[in-house]
Amino acid sequence: MIFVSSPYSTPNHVEKEERVSLTMAFVAKMLNNRIQVMSPVIYGHEIVLRHSLPNDWTFWKDFCITHLQVTHEIYALLLRGWQDSEGMKGELQYAKENNIPVRCFEYDYKSGDFLEVEADLSCMQ
Repeated sequence: MIFVSSPYSTPNHVEKEERVSLTMAFVAKMLNNRIQVMSPVIYGHEIVLRHSLPNDWTFWKDFCITHLQVTHEIYALLLRGWQDSEGMKGELQYAKENNIPVRCFEYDYKSGDFLEVEADLSCMQ
C-alpha cells in the first residue's frame, strides 16, 4: 500500500478546504492511473465534519501509524504549510525510523498538475 501524507489541520478554513481538494485530486489521479493509495485526509475529512471528531495529530496518530505499518512507500504531498504539519512530521518520522521510501510531490498551479520533486525533509524530524 502507498500512504499519502499531506497537511490538513489549520485554523484557516479556506486553506483547509484547499488542502482537502488538492489531496482529493492527487488521490483521484493516482487511482485513475491504477496506483493504489490510501489518504487519511480523504478518509477522515467527512467523518471529522459530520461527527465532530478532533482533527489533530494526537487523535489521528494511532489510525495513521496502523496504516503506516503496512505501507511500502509514502507519497508526501507538499502543499502550502506542509512544513508546519504535526501529522506529516509524525508520518515522515515513522517512515525514517522504519526505512519506508518517501516520494515528494508538489502541485503546480500553472499547469494544474502534480509534479514529483526532490525535497529536503529534514525540517520534518
